[in-house]
Amino acid sequence: MAKLFWQSLLAVPAALGAAVAVFGSAIAAEAATTQVSNFDQDSVQLAQITSVSELTDVLPSDWAFQALQSLVENYGCIQGYPDRTFRGQRSLTRFEFAAGLNSCLDVIATLIAQSGINPDDLATIRRLQEEFQAELATLRGRVDALEAETATLRAQQFS
Repeated sequence: MAKLFWQSLLAVPAALGAAVAVFGSAIAAEAATTQVSNFDQDSVQLAQITSVSELTDVLPSDWAFQALQSLVENYGCIQGYPDRTFRGQRSLTRFEFAAGLNSCLDVIATLIAQSGINPDDLATIRRLQEEFQAELATLRGRVDALEAETATLRAQQFS
C-alpha cells in the first residue's frame, strides 16, 4: 500500500499540474470558503461547488470541461468564485497554482490512504504523467529561463 501511495504521488503532480495550470483561476481548498491572496495582495473569496454545472461560465462544449468535471465531482478540490464563475481564461499566479495543487493532492492522498481511489483514476494519472512529462520539462525550462532573464532585467534597470 505504501508503494502504491508513493507511486501515485509521483504521478499526481504532473497530471494535476497540467490540469490546474490549464484551467486557470479556480483554486482548491479544504474549507467551503477560503481566503487566497494573489500577487497584488488582493483577497478573493472562493466558494465550494459540487458540480461543474454550477459554474455559469463553463460549458459542456469547452475543451477542458471533462477534466474540470472530474476534479470537481470526483475529488471536490476545485472551487469557483462567489458569483458562480470559474474564470478559466484568467492567468493564475504561482501561489494560486500551489494552493490548488496542494488541495487536490491532500484529497487524493486521503483517498489513497483509505483505499478509496478508483484504479481507473490511478491509471489515468499515470498515463497523464507519461504523456505530459516532456511538455512539463519544457515548460519548467522556459519558466527558469524567464525568471533568470527577469532577474537580469531588474538588476540592470534599477542599478
